[in-house]
Amino acid sequence: MSRNNAIDFWRIIFTYMIVVFHFDTTFPYVNRLGLTPGWYIAVEFFFIVSGYLLYKKVQGSGGSISPWRYTLHRYKQIYPKYLISVLITFIAIVIARKLSPVESVDLLLDSYWELLGLQGIGLGRGWDYINPVSWYISVLFIAGFILWFFLQRYPRAFLNFIGPVFVMIAYSNLYRISGTKNAAVDIEGVFTNYALMKGLADMCLGVFAARFGEYLAGKKRPGGLKALGTAGFVFVMVLAALRGNSNLDCLMALVLAVSVAIAFLPTENRLLTSPLVRRWSKITLNIYLLHEVFRTWIFPQLFPGKYTVPETMGIMALYMVCVTAAAVLFEYLFRLAGRRRRRV
Repeated sequence: MSRNNAIDFWRIIFTYMIVVFHFDTTFPYVNRLGLTPGWYIAVEFFFIVSGYLLYKKVQGSGGSISPWRYTLHRYKQIYPKYLISVLITFIAIVIARKLSPVESVDLLLDSYWELLGLQGIGLGRGWDYINPVSWYISVLFIAGFILWFFLQRYPRAFLNFIGPVFVMIAYSNLYRISGTKNAAVDIEGVFTNYALMKGLADMCLGVFAARFGEYLAGKKRPGGLKALGTAGFVFVMVLAALRGNSNLDCLMALVLAVSVAIAFLPTENRLLTSPLVRRWSKITLNIYLLHEVFRTWIFPQLFPGKYTVPETMGIMALYMVCVTAAAVLFEYLFRLAGRRRRRV
C-alpha cells in the first residue's frame, strides 16, 4: 500500500487539536474567548483513519493475514512507545504526589490492564489510568482485532449488514447516554464499554470511507474533489470550537468520514510530499503519548497561578514547543536504542 501524504498532513493538524483541547482543561481560556472546548472530536478522526487504513491493509494482504498476526504486528509497532510513556507518566506521578514505595507499587499493580494495553476490554473492570490518553491505544488494539476478524472472515456480511447496523446502534446509544461523543471512559454493566463502542463504530466509518474513496477514485479527475475534503475538515474544526460538546458531535464524525474519503484521494502536492511533513507525522504518536505529562504534572508546577487570556496563550505556545521537542527527543532515543539492540 503506497503512502498517502495527505494522511500525514492531517494527522499533524488533528494531533495538535487534541493537545490544545487537553491544555484547556488545565489552563482554561477557550470559554473566555466565547468558544466551547469540543476539539476532542479529533480522536474520532484518528479512529476513522485507522479503520480506513486497516481496510486498505486487509485488501492489500488478500485476506492472508490472521487477526492475531495483525494485532501482534500492531503491538510490536506501538506497544514499546506506549509502555515507556506510561512509565514516564508513572514517574511524574510518584514525584508530584510524593508517593511512598508501597504506594508506588500499589499504583502499578492496580494498573496492570493499562500496562498491558488492554484497559478497554471491558469485563466490568472500568478504566485504570496512569497516562490518561492511553485508552485510545487500548481501543485501537481491541477494535482493530475485531474489525480485521470480520473483514477477513465475513467481508460481505460485515460491509453490507453487520458494520452499518453496529454503527447505527453504537451512535444511537452514545447519543442516548450523553448526546455527545465525549463519553470516552464510561462503562455500563459488565460488557458495555463506551470507549470501545465509539472507537469500533468510528473505525467502521473509516472502512466505509475507504470504500467510498475507491468509488470516487474510479471517476475522472478525482483530485478536484480533494478541496471538498479539506473544507470538511476545516468545517469540523470550526464547528467543534463554536458548538463542541453538543448533540452535533455525531454529525461531525460523519462529516469527518466523508472528508477522509475525499481528502485522501491520490494526488500530488508539494506541501504534502515535503520531507518535513513526513518526518513530523512520524512523531505524532509521541506527541500524543507524552503531552499529558506536561499538561498534568509539569506545567501546573511551573505555572500554578491564574492567568489572563494572552498569558495563557503564551503558556500554551511554550507547552506545544516543549511537547514537540520531547517527542523529537523521544523518537531519537528510541531509534538509537533500536540500532544498538540490533548490533548486539
